[in-house]
Amino acid sequence: MHAIADSALMGTRPCPVPADRLGQIGGAGRATSPLPSPPLSAGAIQAQRRVHASGRFMINGQFIKLGQDHAGKIVTVVVEDTLYRILRGEDELAVRPSKNTRPKS
Repeated sequence: MHAIADSALMGTRPCPVPADRLGQIGGAGRATSPLPSPPLSAGAIQAQRRVHASGRFMINGQFIKLGQDHAGKIVTVVVEDTLYRILRGEDELAVRPSKNTRPKS
């Protein structure tokens, strides 16, 4: 289940409604276009990284594995308080938890 407001993805949660009852919810519908990316948080830092041939890159001392399909590509990493969002253009490729507990500056 995706919550969208003002054309921005606000959150994703497990759907509490059984599949056979989805058609009975007023105002709900199937997505007709790709989901928008979540809005950037106010203090988010962005960095660009080239994905290694192994499908990994390093950000803030932490290796992130995307897979060899992304080898050689430039990705944008949005560094948030507890996670990294990896984007390629407007597409969100992955969200990974941050293992680093040091403050980000």
